[in-house]
Amino acid sequence: MRPSINTDHLVEGNPFERVGPERVQGMLAGYEVYPLHFLDNHPGFKETYTYTLQFNDVLDAHLLHVALCRLLEHGDWRKLGGRLRTAKFQQRPTLEIHVPITKTADYKTVAYSHQMIRSKLREHPLGSLLPQPTGERGSIQAGADHFRDFSASPDVPKDFSAYLDGDVPLLALHVICFTDATLVSLAWPHVLMDGTGVQILLNCWSHMLAGRDRAVPAILGVQHDLLARASESALARDQVHFQESSLSRGCTTMRLVFNILWDQVAGYFSTQKPVNRTVYLPRRAVQKLRNQALFEIQRANPGHPDKLWVSESDVILGLFIHATALCEPKPRPITVFGAFDFRTRMPDFVLKAGVYIQNMAWVTTTPMDIDTVTGSMGEVALAYRRSLQEQTSQGRVLALLRKLKQLSDSGDGMTVFGGPPNAILFPSGNLTKLNFIRAADFLPAVFRQGDDSPTRRNPPGTCVYHHKGFWNENRVLKKGMFILGQDWNDNYWITGWGMPDFWRRIQDTLDDMGPFR
Repeated sequence: MRPSINTDHLVEGNPFERVGPERVQGMLAGYEVYPLHFLDNHPGFKETYTYTLQFNDVLDAHLLHVALCRLLEHGDWRKLGGRLRTAKFQQRPTLEIHVPITKTADYKTVAYSHQMIRSKLREHPLGSLLPQPTGERGSIQAGADHFRDFSASPDVPKDFSAYLDGDVPLLALHVICFTDATLVSLAWPHVLMDGTGVQILLNCWSHMLAGRDRAVPAILGVQHDLLARASESALARDQVHFQESSLSRGCTTMRLVFNILWDQVAGYFSTQKPVNRTVYLPRRAVQKLRNQALFEIQRANPGHPDKLWVSESDVILGLFIHATALCEPKPRPITVFGAFDFRTRMPDFVLKAGVYIQNMAWVTTTPMDIDTVTGSMGEVALAYRRSLQEQTSQGRVLALLRKLKQLSDSGDGMTVFGGPPNAILFPSGNLTKLNFIRAADFLPAVFRQGDDSPTRRNPPGTCVYHHKGFWNENRVLKKGMFILGQDWNDNYWITGWGMPDFWRRIQDTLDDMGPFR
């Protein structure tokens, strides 16, 4: 029987004091060992991510902390409360998590920090700049990078090696209480989980807070990697859709890397620097953009009305890519990196009796030529939609997964690029389906309702705004965007990166649409 959680240590202080054991290799008596799987070990996943949720109520930070700690004592959810260590698998270093079977009173399951600010959110110098709806007119506001001070305690490591060398909790919870609002932020190394994992965590954290322990699902695949097994299945071996010729490797990859580095060097000497911004798009503005995109698509593709469907998210992506292309001094092709979740693309393999808290998201690669990206917003949206549908069929996904596993096993890395080597790389993502705005229900922790106006739309204890960010300063991402999702009024929120002239072009588009009445 596992020991009950000890809450005597739930006090403020430095949660990252180096008092733990030295790095442990392999198995160790007295610890449960959870291996991190092959996608978790990707070299690009060593960044620390943050997620901030804004509530228009005053929440009890202590209750939130206790509930999160209780969740991380629930079955194999204990994995998230352990310590990151290195081991060797087939003579290669790999990551694993060690969790003490019996925890001492000073063991910190979560790195917890809490701050009280005795002012209203909108009266605080930094809090007043947090993005907020601007009615029926779209707007460009400060990006997540501007609010790094709200994202975590300063003691959260910026160097990934700190997680390996010290007694550092994998999850950091930072709660800031204003007199009328609360900011709840999580920070974690990307090797631990992806965005879907965070969404599941928020939902299960809410169950624990409400005393619904039995509603918390089991974590599946903690010892055996579902993705590795699927990659070795007969169905995966039978797939022939994933062509080696579509990959940029060898000299082509070297040229791609050279172009990325060249763009960074050119940017360093440029008088313009890329900036991160948050965009608010009213629901009716997105509908107008979609109608415009459908008109542009039908004009360019007469006679095929049954194959011209694009989603609102496709159109938002099309707007950003098209604006990026038009801002280049010399036209260049663009390779769009999208994202998909293996959980939703492999129904024959994913078990429904629990959840997977690991990295199960990967990228799609959509090369777009100069004519497409400079043509129209609608043509860009349609090209992306068609590419996404083609790349995320179960057959293509399994073939890609098999290739990734082979590259991982060979120690050759998991770099899978497609498209021309001189292309602009444009990372993107769409979190709309994760519905983060409704993922956390912290009603039992509401100490005082912050917004009691008749125009309030969200239930007490739910968030009104959220954003993701990087704990370290981002030195790589110069162009790109992520759709954060819709709010309680179905308006869209987007975070993006671009040069000042790009943002001026987006602002001109918003101004041209004007307010909707």
